[in-house]
Amino acid sequence: MKQNAPSKATDSKAFERLAKLSPADYDRCRDDEAKQLEIRTATLDAEVQKRRVKSGEILQGGALNLAAVDLWPDAVNGADALAELAETFSRYVALPASAADALALWTAHAHCFEFFQCSPRLNISSPEKGCGKSTLRDVVSVLVPRPLATENLTVAVLFRVIQAHKPTVLADEYDAWLRDN
Repeated sequence: MKQNAPSKATDSKAFERLAKLSPADYDRCRDDEAKQLEIRTATLDAEVQKRRVKSGEILQGGALNLAAVDLWPDAVNGADALAELAETFSRYVALPASAADALALWTAHAHCFEFFQCSPRLNISSPEKGCGKSTLRDVVSVLVPRPLATENLTVAVLFRVIQAHKPTVLADEYDAWLRDN
């Protein structure tokens, strides 16, 4: 190790600072930062990625920040929008017949659920592991309003978040963590 090389503590602070940057800002400074830290950019990328909070992920005690939904400025043809949604689902996930249409309708419902007395739940299941359930959840999360992807919440937190933010809760393996609640 060179005498002027940054310490591990300095490295860690730099990684944490860089992980808080937007992807664009990080991209602008990563080469210079890697040189300053005397590491390869690939190493820097890996360390920053480890520390980055994933989209939709909330760490315990962290603030919940769900983006507001911006309305489209022009009138939209509903049939065309539903057809495009269904095509989007079919493009990314292999689905049974009519599933893409059902997903498109459910996604549209998620945007206007407050106008209904009851709402259907979307249950994504498959005959075996590795069939694309997580991929489908990822696609759904891009298309619904205020997505909240979670793998574990207490019932109290779930009710408070729903009351305060009205998110679209995308609960993975919910049967495991809601079983006793």
